[in-house]
Amino acid sequence: MVPVIGRFFSSCKLWAVSLIGGVFAVACGSPLGAPLDESYIDVQASEVVHGAVSRGHDSAVVAVVVGENDACSGVLIAPDLVLTARHCISRTTGRAECPHDGPAIQAERDPGDLKILVGESLRDGVISAHGAAIVTELSTDLCDDDIAVIVLDRALASPKASSLSTGAVLSAQRVRTVRFEPVDAVSAAGLKRVREHVSVSGAQRKHFTVAEERGGNGHGGGAALDEDTGAVLGVLSRGAPSAGGVAGTNIYSRVDAHPGLFTRALNHPARASRVGIPKPGSIAPASDVGVACARASDCATSICVHDASGSYCTRTCAQGDGCPRGYRCRAGASGGPTNVCQHVPGG
Repeated sequence: MVPVIGRFFSSCKLWAVSLIGGVFAVACGSPLGAPLDESYIDVQASEVVHGAVSRGHDSAVVAVVVGENDACSGVLIAPDLVLTARHCISRTTGRAECPHDGPAIQAERDPGDLKILVGESLRDGVISAHGAAIVTELSTDLCDDDIAVIVLDRALASPKASSLSTGAVLSAQRVRTVRFEPVDAVSAAGLKRVREHVSVSGAQRKHFTVAEERGGNGHGGGAALDEDTGAVLGVLSRGAPSAGGVAGTNIYSRVDAHPGLFTRALNHPARASRVGIPKPGSIAPASDVGVACARASDCATSICVHDASGSYCTRTCAQGDGCPRGYRCRAGASGGPTNVCQHVPGG
């Protein structure tokens, strides 16, 4: 539980850091730029979080509504092309284990049954297009090839499409993950949720893993974006079994492992547009760093800082993991995730 922030402000003016599932840390009267030390900071972070509600920075991530009730996520990669997980748009056996015991795909769905919803929630978004065709790999193996492209029946003027990464995914690479949560009458409203500065925990030839809340079982297709370029690295395939006592590992299908898929999608005769996929680096990557916050749950990074310049979202930092321009890394207690990027006035 994160303690109430306001009660500290009367005596502590400079530093306070709150994290989801952690404790509140305060520094009183320390000069700006002085390193933090163990006497006044103690931070505990939650390893698995739901993610912050989207602030509208990731509009290219859309919902793929299947039939009347089910929905997955997808990402617009051209005005008339949506990248998603293949299990979202195929009729499957429902087997989630890998390797499969037999074929995992029974048949392809009618592309006309697929509706593309643009917006920040499943409840309030707008159906902006339908499917005209589906492009998949020839394989029916969802363990390695859980990826597909939907050709839309019309070209969308907005939102702007995302680019695709052409480089390899590396372990410890930092990503921003975006997906819609399922609609739940009790606890969830189908909101688009974001996590930022999440580390790739492992990379294989056709997929990679990210430690976060599991979301691959029935609600895949979410995007993992390169934090530095904003390019799509992969789409959410499935959740992995807990290992080593750590729950919440998601598996993403790598886009760089499927160049032929995108070539066939771009050249598909059903396309309503001939606009290509944006080049990597042509669109500035989204980030919650610097956005105003009141608590850690407001931030995709799960860290909200309160200092002399205000209250804003920030992220952890370390050697080899520097801060964005205009921020500096402040040292914290040893052994904990307490090194954070602090805004430099005028920086």
